[in-house]
Amino acid sequence: MATEPAHSWLTDNSPSTGSGAGHVQEFDASRTCWIHREDSADPGSANTGRVSVIPCTPIGFGEPGVIREQVGTVEYRRLTSSEQPEWSRSESLERNALALFGVAIEEQPQMVHAASGYFGPDMGLVGLAVARAISVPFVYEMRGVLPETWAYDGEALKVHRQTSWLRWSQEIRVASEAQAVIVIGTHLGEELIRGGVDPDKIFLVPNGVDTDQFSPATKVASVRPRIPGLNPEYPTVGYISNLGAREGHLILVRAIDELRSRGVHVNCVLVGDGPMKDELEKAVGNHDLRDRVFIVGSVPHEEIVSYYGVLDVFVVPREDDRAARYTTPLKPYEAMAMGIPLVVSDLPALEEIIGGGERGVAFYCGSASSLADTIASVLEDPEGTDLRSSAALDWVSRTRKWDDNAVRYREAFDFALRNSGAEKQL
Repeated sequence: MATEPAHSWLTDNSPSTGSGAGHVQEFDASRTCWIHREDSADPGSANTGRVSVIPCTPIGFGEPGVIREQVGTVEYRRLTSSEQPEWSRSESLERNALALFGVAIEEQPQMVHAASGYFGPDMGLVGLAVARAISVPFVYEMRGVLPETWAYDGEALKVHRQTSWLRWSQEIRVASEAQAVIVIGTHLGEELIRGGVDPDKIFLVPNGVDTDQFSPATKVASVRPRIPGLNPEYPTVGYISNLGAREGHLILVRAIDELRSRGVHVNCVLVGDGPMKDELEKAVGNHDLRDRVFIVGSVPHEEIVSYYGVLDVFVVPREDDRAARYTTPLKPYEAMAMGIPLVVSDLPALEEIIGGGERGVAFYCGSASSLADTIASVLEDPEGTDLRSSAALDWVSRTRKWDDNAVRYREAFDFALRNSGAEKQL
C-alpha cells in the first residue's frame, strides 16, 4: 500500500546547554526555527503518525560555516549568510526570514512554529512571515517573558524596560495572528487574554519532569560528605537554581539568620552559579553564617539528583518582577517528584505550582521574616507537610511528566490545522 507524503512543521525551539545548576532539561526557546516532519504511520498501526523535527537556528548562532549539526537524535539546520550578522534589528529579521524561507521551500512544511526569545517576538515575526509566504498555519509559543528573564541584572534590564511595552504589543500581535498559541503557565495565558488574544486557541505546555530520574526512590544524600560543615543534626533547606538577583537567594540567607536568632537551627544548601555568587558569599560572611549556609556552585547534571537528596525542604524565594510572576520554573517540579516539601514566594506562577496551598506553602514575597516563619511551620508540622508533599508527588506524576507534553503539543498543532482549514493537506 502506498504511503502518504511525509508532513513537516517548522518551529523555533532549542534545548539549552545547561543552567548554572548544571541542568540541560529546560528549553531555551529563542535560538531556533524548526521544521517538524510527520511521517505517516505504518499500515494497521493505532498511531496516527510520527513527528520528527529539523530545528533551524538563526544566522550567527553556532559554529561559522556549519550548515547541519547533529545534537542527540536531532539534526539542526544552521541558517547562514555570506555576510557577518552585524545588522540592525530590521535587517536581522529580514535576513533570517529569507534564510528560513529557503529551508521551508526545500522541506515543504505543513506548519510553522516559532517561540519568543531574548528579543521578545523577533523569531515569532520571522516565523509568521515565512508561514504567510508559504501559506501554512502558524503556531506561536511563549515559555516566559524572556527579554526580562535574561536581562534581570545590570544595564540590559534598563534598556529592556524602556522598550518592554513595545515588545509586549508585538507579542500580542504575533499571538493574535497565530492559529494556535502555546504558553508555559496559565497566568501567562491569562495575560495574553487580557491583551485580546482568543482564549480558545491558547494551549498549556508546562515544564515537566522525568519521574524515573526524579522520584522518592532516588532521594539519596550521597553527596552530603562533599559539603564540609553540614550538620547532620539539623534539617536542611535549600534551592537549586542559577544565582541571579531574581531568584531571591539573599532573602533566604536573611531568613536563615532570623531562624538562628529564634533558636531554630537549619542547614541551607545553595546549588548553582551566577552573577550574584560574590554578593551571596559576602552576605553569608557578614551574617556569620558560614556554618549554616553552603554555596556549592555548579555541579554536573548527572549529580543533581544527589543534591536534591540532601534537602528536607525546597525553597523558591523568587523576587517579584514580571518574568517571575508569569514564568513557572522547572526545579520545583523535580523537588515535588522526589517528595521534598515546597516553600515558594506568593507569586502567581509559583502559587499555580502549589495549587493554592494544597501542594506546598507560600510566604510573602520579599519578606525574610515571613520566609523564616514558613520554614519553621513546615518543620514543626510533619503531618501537614507530609500530606502536602504526597499531594504534590501525585499531581506532578499525573500532570507534569515530559512525555505528556508530546500529547499537548499535538493538540495545539491539530487545532492550528483545523483553525486554518489546512487539515485537508494531511
